[in-house]
Amino acid sequence: MHKKYRIELILFLSYAVFAMSWIGATEFMVEIMQQSHMTSLAEASILSSALLIAKVVGAFLAVYLMHKVGIYWAFAIALAMICFSIITPLATNFLSLFASRFIMGLGGALILVYFNPIVFILFARRELALVNGLNLCAFNFGMILIAYIRIDLVNFFGSWQLVLIVLSLISLLLCFMWLLCSNISELDIISKVKQEHKDSFLSGFKHGYVWHYALTFAGLISLYFVLFTFYQYARIVSIKELGIWSLVGTVIGIICSQGLVKHLVLIRLSAILQLVSLTILNFNHDPLMMKFSAILLSLVLSLPLPAMVTFVHNRANMTSQQLGMIFSLVYAISYLIATGVVFVFAKLVDLKHGDFTSAFIFICLINSMFLIGSLFLRENKVSAQAAC
Repeated sequence: MHKKYRIELILFLSYAVFAMSWIGATEFMVEIMQQSHMTSLAEASILSSALLIAKVVGAFLAVYLMHKVGIYWAFAIALAMICFSIITPLATNFLSLFASRFIMGLGGALILVYFNPIVFILFARRELALVNGLNLCAFNFGMILIAYIRIDLVNFFGSWQLVLIVLSLISLLLCFMWLLCSNISELDIISKVKQEHKDSFLSGFKHGYVWHYALTFAGLISLYFVLFTFYQYARIVSIKELGIWSLVGTVIGIICSQGLVKHLVLIRLSAILQLVSLTILNFNHDPLMMKFSAILLSLVLSLPLPAMVTFVHNRANMTSQQLGMIFSLVYAISYLIATGVVFVFAKLVDLKHGDFTSAFIFICLINSMFLIGSLFLRENKVSAQAAC
């Protein structure tokens, strides 16, 4: 197997196992709370926000680490952080539990950023849509896998604690595989190009396209978090079904991004379908229509992701260093917005004493950011050629 494909396998499995560890611990949260003597709802709320907080902090930290130690060692540090998940099944108090979840979430956030410069260095332009799509569906793949085999794993290993420990050890194995299989001369590209571009992390805030792209992406990712956080409890469609149709959407997105459809056409079409299916889901009370719209929504949420990421990769004169800076800022801004959206959505439901109408209108308005933002994106010559 060519070295770059071995590295891609490590990238995919790292994020998939991270998802299995994170979602697995969430599924066992009642047992974890009892073991760590947690009784406060406030502590439970803080714990559930650990991933979102880590994603925001990790996005800002990613570029700093990449500049300091290079992509190779930065990714190794991210993998090592995920291994802190081994503390979760052993935690006996809230502080150690939060620390393990936060550090683990931080590692996941770093990996999400580092996907982009690594694949940009290793793969040809024509391969980027496929590789980006695979990496973007890794979390959903891990989430679905643990949802289906969680009970079987508990029966096989004998306890939920041992299941989480084994997943942590797999992450540790992947960390060692990264150190053995990767090559510093191929991946530590920052040391070779750091004088080539003077864009710093803070200077990235001055670029209008970064804000434009981040606000556009925020409309999509905010809906994703609200859908998977709240809508599953309405029993319209299970989280397993949401995850499976999201994977199907990513596969279709990969195929379309190979040249069948231009990136911006795919992004805008997905944005329209998102808003239409979300509106039907929120305000139509026919059970069949609600289920159909929920499935369609989960599909078109992930449909544009390969095109969106590859769209940035194909900007004129793009470098791995710029990609690291752009996606750090984009993820930081969009996840910060998504965190606020989730809070406001829940608050609106509370203020209306369980009535979701205001919250549904709110999330439709937030999701429209994706459609409005996509209308103002412009396909440059490089990405247009890559898509056709």
